[in-house]
Amino acid sequence: MASGSKKAGKANVNASSFFDLKAELAKHEDAFAKSKLVGKGRVEPIVGGVKKDKDKKPPAWARQNKGVKDRARRDAELEQVSKPTLESARAALERKAQIYDKLQRGKGGGLSEKQREALLVDFDDRYDDGSSGDGSDRDESLVVPRPPNGEPDEGDPDDPIVEYEDEFGRIRTARRSDVPRDRLPEMAMTDIPADDESTITNATCFRPTKKVQTSCVSGSPGSAPRHALDLTPPITSVPLSLALSLLVFADGRATHFPVYEPTAEKRAEVELSLLESSPFARYDASKDNRATGAGFYQFSADEETRARQMEELKQARVDTVIARAEAEAEDRPALDGAEVKTRSRAIEKRRKELDERRQMLETKRRKLLGINGEDDMTGADDFLASLERDLLSAPAKV
Repeated sequence: MASGSKKAGKANVNASSFFDLKAELAKHEDAFAKSKLVGKGRVEPIVGGVKKDKDKKPPAWARQNKGVKDRARRDAELEQVSKPTLESARAALERKAQIYDKLQRGKGGGLSEKQREALLVDFDDRYDDGSSGDGSDRDESLVVPRPPNGEPDEGDPDDPIVEYEDEFGRIRTARRSDVPRDRLPEMAMTDIPADDESTITNATCFRPTKKVQTSCVSGSPGSAPRHALDLTPPITSVPLSLALSLLVFADGRATHFPVYEPTAEKRAEVELSLLESSPFARYDASKDNRATGAGFYQFSADEETRARQMEELKQARVDTVIARAEAEAEDRPALDGAEVKTRSRAIEKRRKELDERRQMLETKRRKLLGINGEDDMTGADDFLASLERDLLSAPAKV
């Protein structure tokens, strides 16, 4: 019975039932599509994930700052207002500039006398002083500019451009203030004798500062100088030391620094005083405020007494060494036969080692130098002989 009922149920599902089900599904799909287009559909399919809530609060980094939109709106309004304001301000400034220009030129500028008196700037004084003047009408390209740091230009007579020879023999060009003192043309052209007591002959003109009157010393005794100093009598020849001390340049720089030179009498007096005084500078402990050691010995300042004291100390040293040797000889016991034999065997052993060492050194020397046959071994023999004497003179170790 059960199997028969199942077959009957399956048989009741026919083609019309499938078509009805299909029509019902199509109807629901159309209704869902229309509701989605209209935006009234509440039911949305969940496809692969959690449903997103549109009313959820955004995170902190996704939110905008408070008042950003309001500030942007106000900035846009101010920009629209500022354009005509800037244009009007520019026009007012241009109008004022024209008025100031007319006032500087001595014109009225469209102002009454009362308005001119109320001005804060006295354009008449500025025009008279030449601070402003008619600078706008002057061609600035015709004005030769000067350096801002106050350096003289090429045409300045106080610091001209000169040629000089450097230490390598090259001809260089530079300003006079930049040339080394020993390379100046005046120093090269001046013919100065070597004797200090002689006078300057055929010398060039001295160049003192601007405050000093320019002078020139002539070489011939009878000729008058071209620009003489206001002195009585006039200078025709001067000593070398005085001439060099007066020699300065136009920029005020000195070219000679006087050095003290003693006379022959003064030099002889100093040498005599040095001969009379003692050439030795001995140490004097009385001038030091400190405690000396227990073994300190103060020698005399007199050279003879000092030499006698040193000889006494040397003799005391010799006496001490002799007394110490005698005391050691008395305390040392006599050597017996066994000790003598032991010492002789040690001496023979050392002599044998020295012979072997000598042969090895000679073999190495011939191998390095490529020497065949007998060679001069005087230096090596002397060295080995001295070494042998030192070893044999030392006490043998038992």
